[in-house]
Amino acid sequence: MNNSEKEMSVFKHYCKRLQIEIINEHKEDDYWYLTLKTGDGTILLLEKKRELDHCLLFYTVKYTDPKLIEQIEKVDLDPQFIYGIKSAIFDPEVTMVFIPENGHLRGYHLSRRLFPHESTFSVRDFDNAVRALSAVGGRGLAFINSVLGHQQVIQKSGEDFPKTSPDGMFY
Repeated sequence: MNNSEKEMSVFKHYCKRLQIEIINEHKEDDYWYLTLKTGDGTILLLEKKRELDHCLLFYTVKYTDPKLIEQIEKVDLDPQFIYGIKSAIFDPEVTMVFIPENGHLRGYHLSRRLFPHESTFSVRDFDNAVRALSAVGGRGLAFINSVLGHQQVIQKSGEDFPKTSPDGMFY
């Protein structure tokens, strides 16, 4: 078993311990990833490229619904909206990148580096990263949902998942 396979095996073990479902797995010679689903339905992507000394854990929101895109285009150039979304998803432990397209906001990526080769790296570090991305990503979705009223933004990562009701919180 090479180092890349060992890393993947360790993360699979961590997912099992934390009751995180692995919904997709992909492996090539120089690259692997796991698509993860947490207990609250958050979808994350854990990726490792052989040449890097770290893994990346991603939370991605991409707007694909034409009606939603139309609503976002009405507000995404407004400085108050930009300030609000940046405030909602800013966290010193998480890297944030907006997804631009045709001069408008089409979503965002949140990521966190994980260093599984460090002697102090443990399941707790992985759990903290999952929780941080889930919390920050959820704040971003909540902000966008509150700005758009009843329209619900759904986090996607390659597959569609049913959206549960927000209990009227944004109505």
